[in-house]
Amino acid sequence: MSKLGISSLFKTILLTAALAVSFTASAFTEGTDYMVLEKPIPNADKTLIKVFSYACPFCYKYDKAVTGPVSEKVKDIVAFTPFHLETKGEYGKQASEVFAVLINKDKAAGISLFDANSQFKKAKFAYYAAYHDKKRTLV
Repeated sequence: MSKLGISSLFKTILLTAALAVSFTASAFTEGTDYMVLEKPIPNADKTLIKVFSYACPFCYKYDKAVTGPVSEKVKDIVAFTPFHLETKGEYGKQASEVFAVLINKDKAAGISLFDANSQFKKAKFAYYAAYHDKKRTLV
């Protein structure tokens, strides 16, 4: 094998080892990355609870790109329930109340929370846009 071939092989082995270490390092660990509830949440069996806040930039990015597709994939397995944190953001309590009312209105009308006509979805993204994109205070 030529010197160039050995160098290429060495780089491939080194890259593979680095990837293996990074995958091992990113594995979830009970007690560190998540916890198993001693008492499961009542009536939450087979429920995906999405905790979010309008004031959280990561929640906004995640909601735009990930929440819908993930929920669509698991809709036949688990029920999706959004839960807004009232303790985050200056108007967290008010936003939680608005979101709760709109979730119930959508459910009563038989509208999916991911549908373009969902009042909850419209309000949630209006809050996100005002807070993150337009940098407005929500008064």
